[in-house]
Amino acid sequence: MAFVAASAIMLGWVSGINVGVNFHNHTHRRIFTSRLVNRWFARIWTVSGGWPSFFWEYSHVTVHHARLLSTEDWTLPKRKADGSFEDFRVYALAHWPWRCMVHLRKELTSGRGLRRNALREFTIFLMLWSIPFWIDPIMALWLWVLPQWIANVVMMAPGMYVQHAGCVRKRPDRPVSPDFSSTRLDPPARGGAVSPKGWGRCDYSGGQES
Repeated sequence: MAFVAASAIMLGWVSGINVGVNFHNHTHRRIFTSRLVNRWFARIWTVSGGWPSFFWEYSHVTVHHARLLSTEDWTLPKRKADGSFEDFRVYALAHWPWRCMVHLRKELTSGRGLRRNALREFTIFLMLWSIPFWIDPIMALWLWVLPQWIANVVMMAPGMYVQHAGCVRKRPDRPVSPDFSSTRLDPPARGGAVSPKGWGRCDYSGGQES
């Protein structure tokens, strides 16, 4: 049991970094020049993190970057009546997969083309994701599903929370810190947010790379 627990933690940590950092960068700056290679590389890439790549990219680019800190950005923690974010533990436990499933189902079924793409990508994801269950269902639960829970709930969700808690939407009177914006993948000219302290804990919105 100790081996399983240690392995699950290690795999969860690796998967959280792999999707939350490495795949995030690939989403903004494609590794390959071929669209076909990029598409299949992404499909295989995010399986270990419990995400269809198309769903993660949609959540991050179409929702998070384009609607950053607005009420329509459901990737961030919910706000209380006083404007503060909900407790990070509530956010971490509720966001993946529960809130994601509700919002993605609503948005990805809103149009025929989008619905068709989402169905195709989810089918490919299920085919890849289910492979460990063909080998050993018990092993799959402990060394496949549990690490994915750790990756999303313990690794990525707190990261999203601390990156945006306390942020406000970008305004002309709240310019982005130059030293921070120069290190980001998304130019601040596309709009975004700035930390009230001005030292940069916030993302910026932007369009999807072609």
